[in-house]
Amino acid sequence: MVPLQVLANEFVAVVKHCIEKEKGIPIERKRKYAIEKLLLCELLDKNMYAEAAEKLELWKRLRWIDCEDRRITKRVYLKETKTYRRFVVVDLGVHQILEQNH
Repeated sequence: MVPLQVLANEFVAVVKHCIEKEKGIPIERKRKYAIEKLLLCELLDKNMYAEAAEKLELWKRLRWIDCEDRRITKRVYLKETKTYRRFVVVDLGVHQILEQNH
């Protein structure tokens, strides 16, 4: 079992890194941030206390990410290309609360 504090610390650090390095797409009207699953898995695999898939599943259960049923990702419409792509969509409200209590 993964300790909640460890999971929260990693969530805050990974999301902050992606925002600072502009490695995602802000969804401002919903206060969310879309990150490619492959990139997120690479970052999560650096701390091997659990597999990236397990961490993402826990994030989903805690509702730290916005997902479709039976998926970790959500379809996001990209205005530039007028297409939909799948991303892990992070709730920035949750990120802000966890960051303040970090």
